Amino acid sequence: MKLSQKLEQGVPLRVLFLNDLGFQFGAGIATLRQVQSFLLRGDCVMGLCSHLPLLEEDHGLNQPCIGGEWLGFHALPGLGRKRVCSDAQAANRLALAAAGARPDVIIAGNIHNARWPVSFLESLRDFGGQVIAYMHDCHFATGRCAYAGPCKLYQTGCNETCPTANHYPALAPELIHDAWLARRRVFGKGGIPLAVNSQWTKQFALAALPEARASVIHYGIDTEIFSPGDRAEARRRLGIPEDRVVILAGAVDLKDARKGGVHLQSLFARLGQQAQGFLLGANPGGIAGAQPLGVVSSQRKLRLIYRAADIFVNTSLDEAFGQMMLEAAACGLPIVAFNVGGVTDISRHNVNALLVPAGDAEQLAKATESFVRDAAARERFGNEGRQIAVNEFSLARQAENWTRYLREVAKS
Repeated sequence: MKLSQKLEQGVPLRVLFLNDLGFQFGAGIATLRQVQSFLLRGDCVMGLCSHLPLLEEDHGLNQPCIGGEWLGFHALPGLGRKRVCSDAQAANRLALAAAGARPDVIIAGNIHNARWPVSFLESLRDFGGQVIAYMHDCHFATGRCAYAGPCKLYQTGCNETCPTANHYPALAPELIHDAWLARRRVFGKGGIPLAVNSQWTKQFALAALPEARASVIHYGIDTEIFSPGDRAEARRRLGIPEDRVVILAGAVDLKDARKGGVHLQSLFARLGQQAQGFLLGANPGGIAGAQPLGVVSSQRKLRLIYRAADIFVNTSLDEAFGQMMLEAAACGLPIVAFNVGGVTDISRHNVNALLVPAGDAEQLAKATESFVRDAAARERFGNEGRQIAVNEFSLARQAENWTRYLREVAKS
């Protein structure tokens, strides 16, 4: 039965997710939440990746109340970064593994760590099933980088002059132009459609790939897990002082210059005793004045941390969306952030957030201090953010968005 017929008749789909690191890190967490939405639809879902953590967390995806079935992520370590076979051989092996799942839909996300070229997606398409590339960042639209920063080569032709060729995800300079050309072939006119996480990512994709088909499917979140709660109880359980204004900030890797850790350093130094700071994420070294909480993978532990906080601050200087801001909004926290990238899709100025010019540490501090001084504003902005999350970013809404998108793709 064709995909369009299954969608029309409400027949459960077989959906295959493909990425590099399973449910790890930001894009992996977004993938987990996409899987949750397909399970809500009643679909049978499976994943293929190049590497899994040694101890994979039980995310509770298979529950009696959910109609779909999660078959797990399956690793293909022989096709990871240390593979010895050629790109063509690896593409064929990957396609064979994917075909074994008999998918109606294949959704390919981050492939940075595996170093799979985008040409792999053509091999997947040849084995049947509707292939969709999901842009968690800009990697599918450039020659190699996940974020282009001030560089505009992606519009005219990434090449050996790439200013960040040795940055993650690195690629030998002499290979960059061919990789850029491959993206124009794979995603150009009549090519594999792109789904993207924000309006900004869509604009970037179309600036780089004018003939691409790109549609926004926002990330979703479980708004029952991520929800407001008893702040005093959360602080008691975490050992956080109850009489302080608590500012939460973080990133997967706080030493990544793109995440703006230097601005957190200056912010907490300025606030001093006005507030208590806490940091989520790896490598918090050098950010004085805030207590590190490390990398937290448990969604319920994260909820407890958000519930204990009063304000969430995001200092990313490049951001395609910003899932931590979605988590904060769902938990009823007001947000302070730099106005960059796709931040505005969830963080809306003077509604649930105060947005300031990128890199303006003075304005960031002033906006944060205004929330520190005004409890009523914190509550008002936090309530607005909660409503935005529930109305526009729930798992059910994400499932509806995917259903609508798949119907459109199946007709084309």
